[in-house]
Order: sequence, then C-alpha cells, then structure tokens
Amino acid sequence: MWSILAPLHSARDHRYRIQNYAKYASELNLDGSIFPLPIKDIPRFERQNPNIAIHCMVVDSKDNSFSILYLSPHVHKPQHTITLLILDNERDPQKHHYVYAKHLSRLIDHRSKNTKRSHVCLNCLQVFSAEHVLEKHERCCLVHSPQQIAFPEPDKC
Repeated sequence: MWSILAPLHSARDHRYRIQNYAKYASELNLDGSIFPLPIKDIPRFERQNPNIAIHCMVVDSKDNSFSILYLSPHVHKPQHTITLLILDNERDPQKHHYVYAKHLSRLIDHRSKNTKRSHVCLNCLQVFSAEHVLEKHERCCLVHSPQQIAFPEPDKC
C-alpha cells in the first residue's frame, strides 16, 4: 500500500518514512485486500481504484535482467501509472515486498551506454532515446502481451 501512496503523494523529506503517507491511506479502496498484495489480486485492486494502473516487475538476478509479472491492460488510460518492483524475501519465498520504481529508465538503462534521458516501453522493457519513437513503438507493441527480449552472454557467442 505504501508503494502505491508514495508516487501519489510525494514527500519532500524522508520519503522512506511511512508517516508521510499514513494520512492518505483512506484514499485507496482496499476492501478485501491482504498485504503484501498477491499478484493475482492486482486486477481487483485496479477495479477498486480505477484511476491507478499497476506495472509490476521482478529482478532476475541470474540473468541480471527484469521480467514483467503484471501489466495493467489500461496502463495508458488512468491518471496514475505506478511501476512496482518486487523484492523476494529470501527467508520466506512465499512473501515478497513491493518498492516503487520512480524512474524506470534509470533502473533498466544500465544495458545501454547512452547517457541521455531514455524512455522505456512498459510492455517489452525496450529502451528508446526519444519519446516520439517510444510512442510510435507502443502503438504496435501494446497489441501483444508483455514480452521480453533475451540476448546471449557476450562470452558465449
């Protein structure tokens, strides 16, 4: 819940403190929700909060990449699109923790040597150098379900 409230009500200082967001908790419709919210329950959360679309990813430490676990079918329509990154609990694999990914391009742009601002497709995590190129790409990409491109390791070629 806090990972959802953080982008909706950005705090100036101490962004990591729950007390900055607790006063806004009543703004979300959380009827029947348990936390941490299972991924299968994200569509229900979105129906209860129609102005929020969730984009959920997980780190694949083995491949040093990211995988899309959930992408809202309405990701380009609501007022707020929130990208969440799931961190697994090593002690209990059944539990996980969501963190808000404020700048998706900073998170996954390590694959590129480009130092300028980049734009990321939420559906395939492809990085583009210009926003108009991303918009053109998304018209075709969003027709398909979320996907990911995997490249071989350089030393294995």
